[in-house]
Amino acid sequence: MIERLLVRMARWAHRPPSWRMVKFVLGLLALLLAIAAIEKWVGWPDRLTAERIRPGKIGRLIREKGVTTDDMRGAAPAERAAE
Repeated sequence: MIERLLVRMARWAHRPPSWRMVKFVLGLLALLLAIAAIEKWVGWPDRLTAERIRPGKIGRLIREKGVTTDDMRGAAPAERAAE
């Protein structure tokens, strides 16, 4: 692993990346740091947090709503979300 890193660093020393690529990487790094800072100070929205659903719970949720698989096949995605 270290040998591969040394070879890559040697290639970059002999043929450095273009200024355009350096700007792209720095911009991407700045974007990621901004997202991390916002997440740290403001917090993560609850609706974007994934909940763990146990395997048997999915069927139970569908049965509670009374939706059959035939109803779901013909419905558009917006209609499925509304049900």
